[in-house]
Amino acid sequence: MMTLYGEDDTLETKVCSLCGEEKHIHEFQLRSGKKENFAHTRQNRRNECSTCKSKLTKQTQLAKKLAGPVPDNHVCPICSRNEEQLKGDHNGWQDKSPWVIDHDHNTGAFREWICQHCNIAIGSNGFNESKTALKNAIKYLTKHAQ
Repeated sequence: MMTLYGEDDTLETKVCSLCGEEKHIHEFQLRSGKKENFAHTRQNRRNECSTCKSKLTKQTQLAKKLAGPVPDNHVCPICSRNEEQLKGDHNGWQDKSPWVIDHDHNTGAFREWICQHCNIAIGSNGFNESKTALKNAIKYLTKHAQ
């Protein structure tokens, strides 16, 4: 079936990384960033459905209120990099803070300010906060260390 915009609207689905439900692709927001020539594919959509993203946004906003501002001279508690080092590593953060609020997704409780890199690594795009997966990654890297 064709949409109003001439796109094929066949039943394309994706599984939410948070609730685990399979939903129509339009239940997943487009990723942020440049939108020109941005295909409306599964890969260019967020990993969490709109319902879960809404809950996550509310949790993050509450955690930010409780956490207060990022401390001066903050260093990521995971990778030990400071803001200057992080901005040098990724040009996309030259004009933005590299810090994100880390919170418990079950309780919404603030944990700490961590860098974008580490947030991606331990979150739903990486290890999905699985201690077992992180331990296995350490074993793997240790096994193949040179």
